[in-house]
Amino acid sequence: MVERDYSKYIEVPAGSDLLNRIAATAAEQERLMNELNDLARLVKEKEEELRVVSDGTLPDLMDQAGLKEFVTLSGTKIKIQELVTASCPAPSTRDPELMKRRSRIFKWLDDNGYGKLISRELKVEFDRSQSEQALALEKELRDQKYSVQRQYAVHPQTFNKFARDMLADGKELPEDFHIHRRNVAKIVKD
Repeated sequence: MVERDYSKYIEVPAGSDLLNRIAATAAEQERLMNELNDLARLVKEKEEELRVVSDGTLPDLMDQAGLKEFVTLSGTKIKIQELVTASCPAPSTRDPELMKRRSRIFKWLDDNGYGKLISRELKVEFDRSQSEQALALEKELRDQKYSVQRQYAVHPQTFNKFARDMLADGKELPEDFHIHRRNVAKIVKD
């Protein structure tokens, strides 16, 4: 290993407190990083506390009182809204049961005229020597025996909106959609 002389790069003028300032600034950076980590942990804790109140305690109390809306004396308006979510297994899933469920969801969407919700992607892998072939059409690739993978997906927010709209229209959805309903309290200041 070759030793290098770095002394000319760390020369500190006589009487300078530069190294002390560097050490102090590094300590300040470390303090700030620790504070930020503490705040991030606190934010997560507060988000969970808020979720318990807005998704549980307050909707339960409003339900016991038979109320969907309430205005406090201070003018705070509380509205209970039903949130509906649906879930479709991710394309990356390798669990055979989830893969079957995913296939049934896509078949149902296609069979019932909602296939446009499904984004379809073709994935073709080439090495560097095949860059010209990468520009060919899917048919040509299949004819040349390249491996072509198809990937279908439905964006989660699109899927949730679709499920909400269908349920709002009184339509039934298959069990595979895993519909979840929950009431959430919304605070609105006038």
